[in-house]
Amino acid sequence: MKRFLLDGLLVLVLVGIGSAVMKEKPVDDHVIDVKIEEFENEVAKQSTIKPKSEGFRLNQIKQNKAGELAKGTSETIVAIVDTTVEIIASLFAGVTE
Repeated sequence: MKRFLLDGLLVLVLVGIGSAVMKEKPVDDHVIDVKIEEFENEVAKQSTIKPKSEGFRLNQIKQNKAGELAKGTSETIVAIVDTTVEIIASLFAGVTE
């Protein structure tokens, strides 16, 4: 319980410090609006770059040993989770019927 109260007190202190800092440096809405407008103008000026050729192809990705290990581990975990879910679902269905 003491730890919970100390955590709550710490959060309140941090919020208080943050509020004090924000009061010292108020945000000017006009400056934000100007920056947004500048950004929108920059985006409007830019054009889409079209590729020189119509078709494209991706280079073949060669997996290194770490990538292969990660892929294999991921597939194994997915299979285990899938099997576990099927078992739990069948048990739940058996209990409810």
